[in-house]
Amino acid sequence: MSKLTYEDKINLYNDKKRGMSIGSLSNKYKIRKSVINYLTALIDKHGIDILRTSKNKLHTKYEKQEAIELETIHKLSNFWGSVHYISIFLLKLYIK
Repeated sequence: MSKLTYEDKINLYNDKKRGMSIGSLSNKYKIRKSVINYLTALIDKHGIDILRTSKNKLHTKYEKQEAIELETIHKLSNFWGSVHYISIFLLKLYIK
């Protein structure tokens, strides 16, 4: 099994949409059939932009400290802390 590049993922998706079978795609890209199903369903649902090419976001010292405080002082779980940051991120995007 190999790791797919951004271009491989786009080509795989286009090949699937052109009618290539999952078996032949699996052989061509040397990946499991479940990965092909997952990738095509993901792109169908969210669009090709879901395949990001940028690296993960680096958090500032302030953001890290705030996350620690949410976890310890306010007793928020990791899940709710993540929801909190996603909400703030989306709000910032909306305001811009």
